[in-house]
This record gives sequence, C-alpha cells and structure tokens, in this order.
Amino acid sequence: MRARNRAAKADATEQRVMEGWANAPLGEDGKPRRWTAHEGDQYRYMRAIPTMPMCLACHGENIAPEVTAAIRANYPGDQATGFAPGQLRGAFSICWDEAALSRAIRKGETAQ
Repeated sequence: MRARNRAAKADATEQRVMEGWANAPLGEDGKPRRWTAHEGDQYRYMRAIPTMPMCLACHGENIAPEVTAAIRANYPGDQATGFAPGQLRGAFSICWDEAALSRAIRKGETAQ
C-alpha cells in the first residue's frame, strides 16, 4: 500500500484486498494470506508480504545512511519505509487472461 517503485503501485482491487489484510497479513495457519478471483476473462492471485526482521534493513525505521541514499537515488518518492515486524508490507500480485492461463496449464501438463 506504500509503494517503493511507482510502477508497482497497487490498482483499486489490489488496494482493497490489502486494506482487508492490513491488521492481519498472516492467516490462522501462520502463512501469508492469499486471494484469488476470476473477473471477466482475467484470473487474479495475490499473496500478502508480511514484514519479516530481515526486511527492516531496507523497509524499517532505522535504515543505514548508505541504504537510505541508495533508495532515494533509485526510488524518488519512496513510501516503503517505517515498517515494523509483522506489518503488511505489500503483496505479490499476478493477473492472467484466459489465453495465457490456458497456455501455462497446457505447458505444465506436457512437462509432467
């Protein structure tokens, strides 16, 4: 929800799903939450990215000055810092149209 890369900014659907996960990015099983949908001719999949301790080096509150400089140089307008362990940091999001999904399924079937 707080993008580092402007090109990866969440669309309205992604924003809505992540807002639902904001207070609990992990499910009862301790795994990141997932979401799927079939919208028109598109299939969508998302998986929450909870902030883990190692994420804090680049996404936490106390980032080393050289890392901060690199972030500013490569990602002007960065909003992806200030996270604490366990917070929702974002999501992996994939969208396939029916034709691409069918090709992937056929390819997977022939590889078996």
